[in-house]
Amino acid sequence: MLTKSAKAKGRALQNLVRDLVKKYWGIVAKVRIMGEKGDDVYIEGSWQFYIECKNREKLSPWKHFQETQEKAGNKFPLLIIKKNGEKPLAIMDLNDFFDFSKQTEGL
Repeated sequence: MLTKSAKAKGRALQNLVRDLVKKYWGIVAKVRIMGEKGDDVYIEGSWQFYIECKNREKLSPWKHFQETQEKAGNKFPLLIIKKNGEKPLAIMDLNDFFDFSKQTEGL
């Protein structure tokens, strides 16, 4: 796959996540330019997630999640993966999932 096509696939997944953050949580998120340092989808201020998006055919979820964890700092690391013909998946540490759920009870 050409680099341009690969970046377009990645950008499409980032835009999807950005749009879903707005749709479900009512929060306006931003998307980083491909290659820019930092999380792929972000909110300025007190956003709780560090979101990395991977849209490729060959995935190593554990490897990509470990990389996301290393970059996340004090935020919840959240890896969004997608490959052709499949629905996107969100990958999060199980304890982080329940910690976040406990914080947002009543939503």
